[in-house]
Amino acid sequence: MSGTIVGVRLGFFTDFKGGDSVLLHGTSPQLSALITRLTEFVASPHEEWPVHSCALVSQRYPAQLFASRSGISSSTGFRWRCSPAKLPSIQGMLRALVASGSGHQYFDLAGSPAQLIVAAGEYPDSWWEANA
Repeated sequence: MSGTIVGVRLGFFTDFKGGDSVLLHGTSPQLSALITRLTEFVASPHEEWPVHSCALVSQRYPAQLFASRSGISSSTGFRWRCSPAKLPSIQGMLRALVASGSGHQYFDLAGSPAQLIVAAGEYPDSWWEANA
């Protein structure tokens, strides 16, 4: 579950798309790789997986994002609850993004009022360079 999902981007933006948001953006192939990594994580004995360790994290608006079985942790960062029970729904939503090539899906973050937005094909490198 290590290594960069080449090109996937991550940042935390206040007052973005209706609220404070963790934005995870990539292309269809990158999001396919994310689905694979999430599936591997849920099949593993680990309690959490640091998604940010595989992403290009914004320098101006950094975020730490963990896929988490329980949503509870003593470390800092945002928790995306990815339990075995939730994984099929998450996979379905991400596969819809992969198939369309463009769009976004919203996910709750455990213990945070911020939202997670996983997007495909909406924020090119030029947007990240100008805004993040």
